[in-house]
Amino acid sequence: MFLLPLVIFGCTPDDPVTSDTPTNLATPKAANGTSRMTTEQVETLTAAINAAGTITDAQAEKLSTAQAVSLNGLTEITNSQTRRLSSVDELQLNGLTSITNEQAQHLSNVNWLQLGGVTSLTDQQASKLSAVTWALNLNGLTSITDIQIESLSNVAKLELNGLTAITETQAERLKQVGALHLNGLESLTETQAKFLGEVDQLSLNSLTTLTDQQATNLSRVQWGLSLEGLTLISDAQAKALEKVDRLSVPQFIQEKIDKIKQTIAP
Repeated sequence: MFLLPLVIFGCTPDDPVTSDTPTNLATPKAANGTSRMTTEQVETLTAAINAAGTITDAQAEKLSTAQAVSLNGLTEITNSQTRRLSSVDELQLNGLTSITNEQAQHLSNVNWLQLGGVTSLTDQQASKLSAVTWALNLNGLTSITDIQIESLSNVAKLELNGLTAITETQAERLKQVGALHLNGLESLTETQAKFLGEVDQLSLNSLTTLTDQQATNLSRVQWGLSLEGLTLISDAQAKALEKVDRLSVPQFIQEKIDKIKQTIAP
């Protein structure tokens, strides 16, 4: 079973220092051994950067000691700045629409990376970003190659909500992703549903209908299935989906599934 590390972005306050706190544990350290910025310091600095829409090398260097950084106000960044920010655990750069190969290499060191504004990647960039450890948001992509899918399927949690269609070959490769968001897909084939049913956590919130076989295939998702876009469901589909642990569907559909569950309860 896939378990994504529980990290709440921007909500890790510094532990209070008391007289009983050992001196060497009083101030959290960054990976490079320097003292981490406090949450308040990070928020103050990032607010100024986002308001200005630009960042200096000195500011990037200072933020390199932070744990979580949101810089969604930036529309461009230098290679030098991404190198400095690569030591951050969680980084949001959703204002960028493109990155360089060198930037992709730097950013691959980030554990939890959001590049939701990037509209296209090269195969080389996708290969580099596949080293992101925990989660990668590429919701700005509207198309993707098989080679890129092959690389990105190594990411533990992958968001590709800008895609409106994928091939069966791509679905087969994506089945190894632990948590997969494909909320732009409006339809699936039976084969795609079979492959995607092997994902531990799956989100397909733009699907409005399913076939009975698709519901059966998707019911194999082990640790969370989101189908918030469904507009109707058959009894057979409800019976299949009631087996899913952590199912997220519209309320009226959940009520039907609950009724079905009552009829088959021992």
